[in-house]
Amino acid sequence: IQSIQDGVERLETITQNYLKLSRMGAGTAEALDLREVVAETLGHHEVSLNQKGFQVNWEGGGCEPLWVKGDRTLLHQAFGNLIQNAVQA
Repeated sequence: IQSIQDGVERLETITQNYLKLSRMGAGTAEALDLREVVAETLGHHEVSLNQKGFQVNWEGGGCEPLWVKGDRTLLHQAFGNLIQNAVQA
């Protein structure tokens, strides 16, 4: 029963996250260096990750920018969610 309850809670969280994202709209797309966005996001989460026993070691994999078109705020949120999910897992 506990396993089923955990699964239901996980599905509720996923559903709530999808609803939040759908209400946010498409955002404003601009040319961004994806490496920079990832580094910024890791910087914002580094202290809390360190407090939980994780060490942040980011190497962007090259010096050339990795250009994408997207919304910086939404990308920060998406990468932040991935970090939080990884910590929880």
